[in-house]
Amino acid sequence: MTSSDVQYPALFDFPPFFTRQITDSTWKSQVSQWETFILAYTRQKHIFRLDLHQATTPGGIEIFENRKINRRLSFETLQEIIEEMSQKGTAEWEGGAKGPKSEALIYWHTPEEWANLIWNWINETGQNNQIVTYYEIAHGELAEGQEFFELDKTLLNKALNILGSDEDSMGVKFFGSQ
Repeated sequence: MTSSDVQYPALFDFPPFFTRQITDSTWKSQVSQWETFILAYTRQKHIFRLDLHQATTPGGIEIFENRKINRRLSFETLQEIIEEMSQKGTAEWEGGAKGPKSEALIYWHTPEEWANLIWNWINETGQNNQIVTYYEIAHGELAEGQEFFELDKTLLNKALNILGSDEDSMGVKFFGSQ
């Protein structure tokens, strides 16, 4: 996909969109707009995690920089936005809440939603009562075209744990109906 495929918000060309707003109500609105934009972008680009340093450096991830108005979202502001998203359940810090807060999983689908997508796929493809490897789920031929194709391993583990598997195993055996 090219950057022309990305739906940019109307405020993208407005310089204050890239600067943390100090008024609480304005900040909440700004966070909400960034959250919507980040979730839409990562879903469209099939991105599951953000390295905040890489995302906010010049030439990093395109949505965090507007060269036309010479503005870029700062690392600190993106960190605050991701923190707000983590409190809402649309992101999770890699390493937990006490970690370095420089990398985050982005939940354009929650682990529960990923689990449901995988469960439905298992049933639709007749793989119930069979052992299916992690590789087959995330990278196998039958998984091509599914939203979970090439799913981040951490998210895959979270989804499969919801379905009751052992994350140290090489695969999962699915039984009956959920």
